[in-house]
Amino acid sequence: MNTLPAPLRQKLLVQSTEPFSVVVAFDSAAALNHAKQLCSHLLDKLNHTVDIQCSWCQFDQLPDERFAREAVEVAAVADPIIVASAWASEPPPVVKAWLDKSLASRTDRDAALAALIGSPTGCLPSYSMAYAYLQAAAARNQLAFFASGFVAPQPASPLTDLNKRASALTPCLQAILNRPVGIPRWGINE
Repeated sequence: MNTLPAPLRQKLLVQSTEPFSVVVAFDSAAALNHAKQLCSHLLDKLNHTVDIQCSWCQFDQLPDERFAREAVEVAAVADPIIVASAWASEPPPVVKAWLDKSLASRTDRDAALAALIGSPTGCLPSYSMAYAYLQAAAARNQLAFFASGFVAPQPASPLTDLNKRASALTPCLQAILNRPVGIPRWGINE
């Protein structure tokens, strides 16, 4: 994600009274942090000479109709729309609906759609359903598209959890293991 598409670079270089508007939709804290780093990188690269306005939208907020309507309005005038996801799976239906409405209501085509997609290695996964969907959405709406990968922690497997629990030494188990072995015997039969 080192270079922005030419129309966006031009917007950033020309002095304007309107802020450079960025909309970020994200699904997790890891995706949000990476998107914040991208916005910070934009500011640093421009030496803080351009006013950048970032709007943040969590995937979980989009089912709320009022919020979704406002998110569509903000995204419809954004310069880049960034979809940041810690997983390479297909975006949820509510995110697709929001993105489709936002892109359909755009009048300015000098914009871009960006994908920030997480993976355990930080490389952009070639199997990513999110990448394929977002790239197709950008093409349908004649927007520039660019994508980048980032290191995202993957959720722990339930089997890993079970393995940790099975190997844990609780105080109760410790007491059972440390108790004296057997009862001392005495008597005729000893």
